[in-house]
Amino acid sequence: MTLAHGRTRRRGTFNFLAGHVFMPIELGVKKLMLILVLLCAGAAAEVAPPEFYAPNEELRAYLLEAGEKHPKLRALHEEWLAALEKVPQVTSLEDPMLGFSYFLQSDDSRYSVMLSQMFPWFGTLRERGNKARAEADAALARLYAARNEIFAGVKKAYFEYAYLAESVRVTESQVDILTYMEGVVNSRYGLGMSGQEDLLRIQIEQTKLQDRYDGLMQYRPALAAQLNAAVGREAAADPEWPQPAPLPPEAPPAPIVMARLRVTNPELTEAAHLIEGSEREVELARKMGYPNFTFSLEYLDMKDVRNPYRTGPFLETLDAFRTWTTPVRVDLPPLPNLNDTLAGQFETAATGIRSLREQTQPDNLGGLMGMNSLVELEEAYDNAKRKDEVMLSVNVNVPIWRKRIKAGIDEAKHRVAAAEHERQRRAISLDAQARMALFDMQDGRRRYQLFDQTLIPQAQQTYEALQTSYASGGTETDFLDVLDSIQTLLDFELEKVQAGRDLQLAAAELEWIMGGPWASESAVPVADESTKPSADATPERLP
Repeated sequence: MTLAHGRTRRRGTFNFLAGHVFMPIELGVKKLMLILVLLCAGAAAEVAPPEFYAPNEELRAYLLEAGEKHPKLRALHEEWLAALEKVPQVTSLEDPMLGFSYFLQSDDSRYSVMLSQMFPWFGTLRERGNKARAEADAALARLYAARNEIFAGVKKAYFEYAYLAESVRVTESQVDILTYMEGVVNSRYGLGMSGQEDLLRIQIEQTKLQDRYDGLMQYRPALAAQLNAAVGREAAADPEWPQPAPLPPEAPPAPIVMARLRVTNPELTEAAHLIEGSEREVELARKMGYPNFTFSLEYLDMKDVRNPYRTGPFLETLDAFRTWTTPVRVDLPPLPNLNDTLAGQFETAATGIRSLREQTQPDNLGGLMGMNSLVELEEAYDNAKRKDEVMLSVNVNVPIWRKRIKAGIDEAKHRVAAAEHERQRRAISLDAQARMALFDMQDGRRRYQLFDQTLIPQAQQTYEALQTSYASGGTETDFLDVLDSIQTLLDFELEKVQAGRDLQLAAAELEWIMGGPWASESAVPVADESTKPSADATPERLP
């Protein structure tokens, strides 16, 4: 899996994240201008991980190992994957609500079941997804920024280690000169042409050089540990002395550097995605002023429930008959006999009243009309055909507290402004760092060329002339002048090595700031084993 800028994902094993690491070749300014135009034209498009400059195969291997195994990159890679997993979470609806109610006491129902789902305002889920994707893009840019920082750290540790190796090599080369001069002094001392003070002076210089060598070798484990830590290795044995590396190509002009870092620097890309996420937050805050909808579906169980309110056509007819003054088919009681005694007449009247009362009861009336059986059938039919109730409802929240909503919108706008100011701060800081890196590159290259092409050849010639005159027995050459020329040559050699180190460190810094190199690939130079110090060199006394 190769990580690409944007939303490419996802599963599988963690890859080295290194993009492409390539070798140096110089480009003209016109070609760099063309590349810059192409970069600016495609600034809004998704771009692949940038390539990185490596002057030899050894450093290339270190960079690839750091990109694949460094714990910080692995952690940021997992954070990016976690940010991607947030997108489907925020773009989905909330879980629906399922409710169940059981009526402990009710004349109508036994239980009800309700299912409800809330729907946010139109476009809310889309804006949430856009905000989450912007945050995932920012996490990816943060991963690329960390990768660039780690690569720069690997290069700086590598060139510091290489500087130590070159210092050891220069110190070893000076040993040969002092050893040769010690033989010359001994010869002159044996012939009585030099005093003992010359022999003592050469021995003092040898002791000083031995101390310098011991200090350099004691420094090796510390720099080796820094290199291993920069690569992301566990504590291990000291690496081999670095291979010789050519100087980096000339840096492009300052305007091109400034324009390119605004396009390709991952820190600025991260800041741009953070601004985008804050803008999406403004839209989400605005949508808080619109209502959300909740749709509910409720089922009410109505089985085995008697309806006391429905009478039906037959019972309605019976009620109508109840209002009649004279019942239908009512047997009238006999009238009292006037010839009976007064008590007999009263008893006959009471019997007639009871008979009328019994005949006008609802059941007897229905029986008289033949309707009682029809009423029972209607009630049974009414209960058998009773249907359960289903209800659909819609609830809408009313966002009436406008001050709270306006405050949320203003808060989101302030965050957008803060993110824009932060991006501007980063851009200004990167511009200043780029200017300093360009100066350090120019200064390092100038000093390197000065020592390599002028001062060291002159010091070498001075030493050879004085050494030849002193060895031939000339009395006009003082031994102090010979020692001074040797010390000057040693200092110039170390200054040249330091200038080369400073140039490499500045190039690594500039590449980090620009987000990638300014050169294309070339053949890897073959290491010259004769110029490398011994890998198993120990701080024992030099020969």
